[in-house]
Amino acid sequence: MRRNAMLARLVLAHAVAAVAALCPTTPLHAKFRAPRIIRTAAGEDEDDLAALDAAAKAAQSSADAQNADAAAAPPLGDDDPFWAAVADARIVEGGGASYNRGRVVDASRADAEAARARGVVDLVRAGELRWAQDADRVALFLPVSEETKARSIDVDVTPRALSLSVDGAPILERAPLRHGVDGEGSSWTLEDVASRCLVLELPKLDDAIVWASLLDGRSREEIEDELAMQFGREMEE
Repeated sequence: MRRNAMLARLVLAHAVAAVAALCPTTPLHAKFRAPRIIRTAAGEDEDDLAALDAAAKAAQSSADAQNADAAAAPPLGDDDPFWAAVADARIVEGGGASYNRGRVVDASRADAEAARARGVVDLVRAGELRWAQDADRVALFLPVSEETKARSIDVDVTPRALSLSVDGAPILERAPLRHGVDGEGSSWTLEDVASRCLVLELPKLDDAIVWASLLDGRSREEIEDELAMQFGREMEE
């Protein structure tokens, strides 16, 4: 028994010596460290998510812009002095140069009856309306005379429609907007933008969308029917 114990200790000693010979400068316990965890630097995850979100918004905006319909008038060129004045006024970023902008309707080409169905009461006056946008708002510009007073202007904004009259003469009457706006957050002023203008600012409900036009190409009745159906579905849910 004593001889067997001595042999066992001798074998164990040789085994330890063999291991030590394989890695003479490294302690045995160092061979069994836990795997190293690579941690992402603070903020990198958020940056990646922000980049993905920006890409998704860009794709959505691009798709919406490609769906422009007959409601949009041809855009005015960047060399038009009006847009330079809008940029100087700093109402929308860069005068809206990075986004769709232009006249609300093209009075020379629009059909009066079809325009009326979209809430355009005075086609000629509506043809003077211009609009621009940036990421979070849409701005509407209407030239007015120097004699026009604030009390003679009537503006009514709902999330999907706009009514506008000057000196008791309606120009837009519940005209359906292309996308949703914050009616309660909307505001208007009289100021100089190339000439004296009524300036109406409409905060977008969804800043991921680049509007292809100010007005929706569908009739007021079609918009109302769709909203009624949507409201009904929300009530059921």
